[in-house]
Amino acid sequence: MFAFDIPIDIQEYKATPVHIASKSQQKKSTENFDYIIGVCSLVKNPPVPEDTAENVLSPRGQTSVYLREKENRKLDWSHWSVKVLSAPQHAELKESGSANFHYIPTEKDYLGPDKTTFLVEIGEITIKVIYHFKVMRVVGGTDGYDPYVEHCPKGIVWKISSYTSNLEQSGITHSYSLNY
Repeated sequence: MFAFDIPIDIQEYKATPVHIASKSQQKKSTENFDYIIGVCSLVKNPPVPEDTAENVLSPRGQTSVYLREKENRKLDWSHWSVKVLSAPQHAELKESGSANFHYIPTEKDYLGPDKTTFLVEIGEITIKVIYHFKVMRVVGGTDGYDPYVEHCPKGIVWKISSYTSNLEQSGITHSYSLNY
């Protein structure tokens, strides 16, 4: 008897779906990113008026500069988004248009480190942007003193990690900095 000659009770037959995905079809989990970059930012406390350019964060701008200058990537920014993944501990973030944010200290006398994290998505590319803050009374340099040299030894923007072709996260292979 051939297999096709065996009667099958359709009601007892249950199909098992099978999904086969190649590595190119696999979606990275929300904890995996194409790039992770760090940004050093010096911010003032007491807070500055919100209509000034001081204490303004631009995760989209920092990502664009980094990818263009250090990775030589020119991306189509027609579909992009920015969202806050973690808020700073000693401040609040207020969106100020075009995905820029004002860092507004919430503790009157706080001076020291702080951190916030953003997710920047450009099409299918995901970038985690980690801002490392140094909250200070005065940010601008005087008499040739550049506070960024002292407080940002890696530069303004640097690469923390990226993905290899097999979607496994790699550590720091090299570090870049943008000083401007």
